[in-house]
Amino acid sequence: MLGFLIWKWNEASGLSLETEAGLVSAQRWTQDLRGTWNSYPSLRQAMAAETEGANHQNKFYALTAGGTIDLPSTQRFHVAVKRFQISSDWSARSVLLQIRGVNGEGSIYLNGIDSAHRIGQFANDGGAEEFLLPANLFHYGEDNLLFIETSAPPLQRNTLWGLSWPSEGQIKGSLQLVATMETSLTTPQVNVQWDQDNATVTVKTRINHHQVSEYGPWDIQGVISDGSSGIATASAQVQVDESPVQDVNLTFSIPHARRWTISDPFSYQLYLTIMNPKGDKDDISVNLNLSSITFQQEKFVLNGQAFAVKGITLSPEQEAQIRHTGKTKDWLIEQKGKGYNLIYFIGPFPDEVWLESADKIGMGIWAELPAKMIPGNRLPNPSIWGTLIQEESIHPSLWAWSLGTGLEVDPRVNNASFLENVQNLTQPLPVFMAHVTGAKGQTSVRNIQLTEKGFSGTWGDIANVSQNQINISAIGSQEKLIIGFWAVWVLIVVFANIGIINWRYKEINERKPKRPLRRAWHWQGLALLSRETTLAGIVTSLLFHTQVPWAVWFPGQWPLWDSLKQQPPLLIWLLLSLFLILIRLLQMGVAAPHMPEVPEPLGLAMWLERRYRWIWIPALLWAAEPWGVPGYLPLAVYAGLTLLFFPLRLRDVHRIQGRYRPLAFVPGLFFLTLVVWAAWRWTDAYYLWYLIMALRG
Repeated sequence: MLGFLIWKWNEASGLSLETEAGLVSAQRWTQDLRGTWNSYPSLRQAMAAETEGANHQNKFYALTAGGTIDLPSTQRFHVAVKRFQISSDWSARSVLLQIRGVNGEGSIYLNGIDSAHRIGQFANDGGAEEFLLPANLFHYGEDNLLFIETSAPPLQRNTLWGLSWPSEGQIKGSLQLVATMETSLTTPQVNVQWDQDNATVTVKTRINHHQVSEYGPWDIQGVISDGSSGIATASAQVQVDESPVQDVNLTFSIPHARRWTISDPFSYQLYLTIMNPKGDKDDISVNLNLSSITFQQEKFVLNGQAFAVKGITLSPEQEAQIRHTGKTKDWLIEQKGKGYNLIYFIGPFPDEVWLESADKIGMGIWAELPAKMIPGNRLPNPSIWGTLIQEESIHPSLWAWSLGTGLEVDPRVNNASFLENVQNLTQPLPVFMAHVTGAKGQTSVRNIQLTEKGFSGTWGDIANVSQNQINISAIGSQEKLIIGFWAVWVLIVVFANIGIINWRYKEINERKPKRPLRRAWHWQGLALLSRETTLAGIVTSLLFHTQVPWAVWFPGQWPLWDSLKQQPPLLIWLLLSLFLILIRLLQMGVAAPHMPEVPEPLGLAMWLERRYRWIWIPALLWAAEPWGVPGYLPLAVYAGLTLLFFPLRLRDVHRIQGRYRPLAFVPGLFFLTLVVWAAWRWTDAYYLWYLIMALRG
């Protein structure tokens, strides 16, 4: 059954996603790695399947073969492998692997899985990664194997009660190989100063010397074009030094510059070229939008004019579905036609395809930084977001950031320095502290109060139209029927047990039982199975129907919970039932050798089952949920009755001259494990306490 669940678990595939790389270059060679990748549960299996299996050298290939996934996509994976070829011409260049939208921690390998073939490691919550691939690891003109191994992203582990399982990551952005000269340019940062209609544009770019710096000096040329001709130029010369990275600033003057506005999203083009006397050359081209977005006196101000924000939210599920269909631009145009001027992205940072489309259409974007529901002792250093924030600052559609949903409730943690560092990174864009509770804490940043319907301020309002708001607590007719039939079955079993003989403890080991005793064992065995299955059903129902009111603002924080809810409920019910039955029999198996006359474990379990005939009460309450009975009540009643009848179970054991301690060993072991885990994560418990207190006002 466990194997069947795992098979069903891996059956669901994610959505492939549309994406863009961002930069355009005429001098670089690129190879797109998007598309189908092979997926495996481990590096060793991946290596065996891709080498021995591909050459038919492994007779167990059918057992080691993995599945396939599309990248980029919403699907999580542990190991993904891409087979590709490059020509020998690439040997004269530096080859970079560029990946965007990385959610996970892991490593990259090329043509091997040992340390000599590992080309880099990463830990990211949605940003970009770049790796230099050593030339000596390539097989030019032949097949190459690129391995990407991922585990849980930092945010998943650091969040409240976060776990490293599922130990898988995601790639939701572009993947490509880029061949450049030894020295190349990076995405520029742009700063615009206005003197009435005249613009002074400062472009900061970075020169990367990937291995050994080529012959210099380097001449850098910059041209800004309006689409018909160059309207501004700038140049600089850089001497090569020992540093592998050098920053260069170019200043352009544009008289009577045309501004980017919501109604007129005009774009210039910025061309940057770098060349040395030997003719080695690199270039990049990006759209350049001249605008100024600030937040003054509780208002958003675009190009000196205050305006009201009218926005809507976009959940990760909606975002993925739109990108999967390739209609991001059409969707933004549709929303703008409805009167909206901003999209609030819940969760992951928007891909480049969203930012590019919003730039062209004239739509604002409000993004979130990956810091939600994190206890103070695990808050990340904001500097890890520096590259992401700086690279996306070139987009005029990016208007604001949200930070720290849920961080305000822990009075032990002084977030002042953390928030100040974040503000310094995001300037001149505003950063808002998002709250789900009424307590806003001591913070110097602006506050927004999140509700199920959205949030608002003097600057405007944002409506929450997330699909997560669908009421998942409603019980379907098929589920009602199944639970109803089960409640009837429990009643039948309970009444049948009332009519059986009251057999004694010493009859547990009876080798030739008479018919009344066999009948009693039969119905009490069914009572044991029915009780554990009822408990499993109640827990399963809570799993699928429990909804936290503000959970729409925390998508993907607890992937294990989300993954369980995507499985067939009947399968989860059955698996949990088997687990509870196994634990009960394990408890009896441990206790039986220490009981008088060493009874059979199954017989001991059935003898103790007499004190659980009240199981019909939580079963009926469970069946009555569609008529307004709270979902937590059956479980609460089950726990209460278990404690209420505990003295009777204790008395039964003492009457046979036994001790209850052996029966408490297995439950005690589980309880001790829970206590140790809670002690290890005591900061989470402390944090959760203050969160609950804040929610209760």
